[in-house]
Amino acid sequence: MIHLAVMGNPIAHSRSPLLHQYFAKSAGIDVHYEKQLVALGEIESSITAFFQNGGKGCNITLPFKQDVYTFLNPKLTDRALLSGSVNTVFIQDNALYGDNTDGVGLVNDIKRQLGKTGLSGQRILIIGAGGATRGVIPSLLDEGITHLHIANRTVSKAASLIDYFSQHLEKWASKPTLSFSAINDAPPCDIIINASSSSLSQEALPLNPEVLQKASFAYDMLYTREGRTAFLDQCSCPKSDGLGMLIYQGLEAFSIWTGLHPSIHYAELEQLLRMDG
Repeated sequence: MIHLAVMGNPIAHSRSPLLHQYFAKSAGIDVHYEKQLVALGEIESSITAFFQNGGKGCNITLPFKQDVYTFLNPKLTDRALLSGSVNTVFIQDNALYGDNTDGVGLVNDIKRQLGKTGLSGQRILIIGAGGATRGVIPSLLDEGITHLHIANRTVSKAASLIDYFSQHLEKWASKPTLSFSAINDAPPCDIIINASSSSLSQEALPLNPEVLQKASFAYDMLYTREGRTAFLDQCSCPKSDGLGMLIYQGLEAFSIWTGLHPSIHYAELEQLLRMDG
């Protein structure tokens, strides 16, 4: 029996146990995956106790991703280091390490929906400049995109994020152009990704109509039971909420912990996760 967990606060809403039980069944192994509600200030002791008691791996969700990054630094994968946050903890050489699989989850779901093997040549617009955005940028740059634009209400935050990745572009063979602006000044791009909190408040984004009209695909990192968000309702192009990102980031974490790559029936798994529970 492999013991896994997800730690956060709040945590009752998490669909991760359903997700990983599905992966385990597909892989033919026994897994116990639990939710752990962790009090603020206790994430380090909770992680330590979990692994001391035989845990194999754990996911980290809000509000602890940056805290765990600090706790495990410098034992971090390259993508976790660049992301500034950790959502997956694993054991390597008898030590705890941190990874961030959010970006891989996002990229793999977008590629699935577009029927592409990669995102090379794409122009990407991300709305929002918080931890969610920083967490996915390394994986987007890995794809060889040609341009990345970050738009945010507080322009200085977008500028800071662009400046950070501009200083680390030597890590990528392709050198995309990077830019930033206020949301209402964002330029048209091929793919729009909403990483802001606007959909939580059912708030429309102040995007130029031309930006919405010229996009070929729109993605909201928030997921809902119905698959609809305020941002997606603004978009007439092919679009998706972030449920697939949840699925594929979880699949990446499962593979890190077990070394297995279970096959999934996406429609079946989507139905399972969108159900009430």
